Amino acid sequence: MNKIILASTSPRRKELLEREGIDFIVDASSIDETMDETLPIKERLCQLSKDKAEPIHHKYPQDIVIGADTIVYFQDCIIGKAKNREDAYQTLMMLSNQKHIVYTAVAIYNGNSLH
Repeated sequence: MNKIILASTSPRRKELLEREGIDFIVDASSIDETMDETLPIKERLCQLSKDKAEPIHHKYPQDIVIGADTIVYFQDCIIGKAKNREDAYQTLMMLSNQKHIVYTAVAIYNGNSLH
């Protein structure tokens, strides 16, 4: 049976798989997470999730590799990851009671197939 590899150190993604009782290992790559600003937001995110999964797929070519990325989009801007606790608090206060969009893209390699 193929192993499932989570190509992410995100505690939330790990929690989601554990909650569903999925047996997996974590092996994340350290890639440059700069997005291609020439692409529309959704395509940028899809490309980044693929970029995260691809090096791990090369390491485990016969297994299932899951890469993902999430962004928050608010007032035509991408809200980056908080630098510290105070930054996280300020971001939450800014978004509180405000319409914003959260996008998540997932890339799954299953053997030679990318989904």
